[in-house]
Amino acid sequence: AIFLVALSSHNVDSFERYLLRAMPLAIAGILLLRKERDQWLCLALSLAGLVVYASAILIGARVP
Repeated sequence: AIFLVALSSHNVDSFERYLLRAMPLAIAGILLLRKERDQWLCLALSLAGLVVYASAILIGARVP
């Protein structure tokens, strides 16, 4: 629900605020995975999302 609220926020400041609240939940979800392969997959997807968001900021599509 936190990720959905973050993505639907109209104010750019709200996105970072809501996403920051969800980070401990993402880490806890990764720790609950049993297989190491699944943990690495979730970590890779999280890092890919970070790269996409940073790229959007660098090209001016999002303003932090």
